[in-house]
Amino acid sequence: MAKKPTFSLRLPRSTSVESYQVQLADGSVVTRTVDQLVAAPAAAQG
Repeated sequence: MAKKPTFSLRLPRSTSVESYQVQLADGSVVTRTVDQLVAAPAAAQG
């Protein structure tokens, strides 16, 4: 049985995904969602 990618995220229509603009050490600004920040806090900190 092949594994299916788990990228399809189902959210209720009333739920909004919070996103943050994170400024990296080199000065560039990226937008990350809460899930991305939790999954990769080290990457978010630059």
